[in-house]
Amino acid sequence: MEFKVTFDMVIKAALFNITGAIFIVVPFVMGIYFYVHNNSKVALVGPIIPVLVLLYIGFSSAGSGYSIDKDILYIQSGSYKKAIDLSGAKVFTTDDGQWKISTRINGLGTNELKTGLFKLRNGKEAVVFMYRGGKEDIVINYANEYYIINTPNSSNLAKALNDKKEKL
Repeated sequence: MEFKVTFDMVIKAALFNITGAIFIVVPFVMGIYFYVHNNSKVALVGPIIPVLVLLYIGFSSAGSGYSIDKDILYIQSGSYKKAIDLSGAKVFTTDDGQWKISTRINGLGTNELKTGLFKLRNGKEAVVFMYRGGKEDIVINYANEYYIINTPNSSNLAKALNDKKEKL
C-alpha cells in the first residue's frame, strides 16, 4: 500500500490556498504592470521570486507520503524520511482534538496538504503527512516519536497497519 503526492498535487494545494494565491498572483501582476508601464526590467524580479518559491515548494514536497514494505512503514513528509518497524510501534486512530495540529515547526501547511514537523494541541511534536484527510488521524508512536497520517484512504491504511500488527 502506498500514497505519494505528486508535483502537481503540491502546486494545486499551494495555489488554492488564499495566502498562496495572493503571494503568487499579486507580485506577478504588479511586476508585469510596472514592466509594461515603466519598461523597467527590474520590475520582472517581482514575478520571478514567487514563481521560484512555488517551484521550491513543489519540488521539496513532491514525493511526500507513505508506503508499506513487509513490516516496515516508510513515511516521507517534506524533508523528514522515517522507516518505522511496525513490530515496535503503537498505532491507533483518533478524532480527539488533542491530537490535532497546533503549530507548524518546519514544513508546509496549507488547507489541503501538511507535511513536516508540527506541534500538537497536547504539546507533543509529530512528523505529519496529511493530504485532503478524513475525520480520523492515524497516530503512530515509535521510539518515543510521533507520526500522524491522514489521507483520503486513511481507513484502508489503518486496516492494513492493524492487520500487519496482528500478524507480528
